[in-house]
Amino acid sequence: MADLVARALAAKLKPVTGCKVIGLGDSITQADTDLPNNSFGDSSWFMQLIARSNGRLRYVRNSGISGNTTAMMLSRLQTDVIAHKPDMCVILGGTNDVGGDVVTSTTIGNLEAMIKMLLAANITPIIGTMPPRGDTLKDTLLVQTNTAIKDLAYRYKLILLDFHSVLVDPANGNFKAGYAGDNLHPTSVGSKVMAEYAFEKISPFLPYAETLLPDWNNDPHNMLANGLFITDGDSNGVPDSWISYGSSSVTTSLVDNANIVGKAAKMTATSNASGNRYLEQTISDTNKFAVGDKIAFCGKFIAEMTNDVDVIYGAGVAFTGGTPGLTPLKDWEVKVDNGRFYHEVTVPSGTTAIVTRFSVGNGTGSAYWGQVGLYNLTKMGLA
Repeated sequence: MADLVARALAAKLKPVTGCKVIGLGDSITQADTDLPNNSFGDSSWFMQLIARSNGRLRYVRNSGISGNTTAMMLSRLQTDVIAHKPDMCVILGGTNDVGGDVVTSTTIGNLEAMIKMLLAANITPIIGTMPPRGDTLKDTLLVQTNTAIKDLAYRYKLILLDFHSVLVDPANGNFKAGYAGDNLHPTSVGSKVMAEYAFEKISPFLPYAETLLPDWNNDPHNMLANGLFITDGDSNGVPDSWISYGSSSVTTSLVDNANIVGKAAKMTATSNASGNRYLEQTISDTNKFAVGDKIAFCGKFIAEMTNDVDVIYGAGVAFTGGTPGLTPLKDWEVKVDNGRFYHEVTVPSGTTAIVTRFSVGNGTGSAYWGQVGLYNLTKMGLA
């Protein structure tokens, strides 16, 4: 890592001054993200990047839109990126340009215009090369444009994420086996590879900061009681102040884990569980929140499976009487040893209670949850 930093300083790469990040792109970045409903799955490499950063990257927005060309991305850069004031923006575009036979000079012109606008707004651009296509009719243009993207990054001294190099099968130019289902869009496994690679490249240049996370069980600002799962008065494997219900093929227990302070709530699906089991707590004290307050939902998680796509589970909050809710982890299907989530959301109109829920099922394997928090940033003076 020290060598990477030394090389960056020698090359005078654009500095990253904070950890707030937006992903700008097309369907490869958007994937199964449902932005209007605050729902985020693991098919998006960008959402996996956030979850795998151990709190060092702070999610601001997934600004990927399916079908976008670089011209479309440029046209919405002000509203979908700059207006949200991130510290950095990761740009991954061009796949639809190549699909539409847009010449390289046009794609690069659009990307360069985005870079200039971001720099003018004091936002650090980070740029990626396009993944493989597995299309011999398009590969010549793809390689030409990716080469030009690398040159663009060099000219502006940007962090380059060469996604093509980590996804491509060197024998045939297609995706490596299991990395894409249609030779165009990465699977959750391919997105995992992209996310791990991207964090390795970005992390040496980040300031050392982490997102909010509870570290003691009686944190007065944490709306969740027993958020560190420390107490279990009746020794039934369900933490006090929480309830568990649903599929009998999923068991819940409280265990120690080196990556989690307090206890981890381990939920294990056996016999290919056909339904979900839930671990849930409801906040009905309206002295703790009001419509329009900004709240943060955060915690740690571990996905432990024998192989990928073994267990489907999620974490989220629902607003009783108000929509939408928030699901920072939806249908998570790939392994992660030390995951972390942190998302902010505004309490919607009509809300009378906030329900925090974790679930496991529809497969075999285990998920661990811990250090979970629900913070009212407005009341804390942080919104």
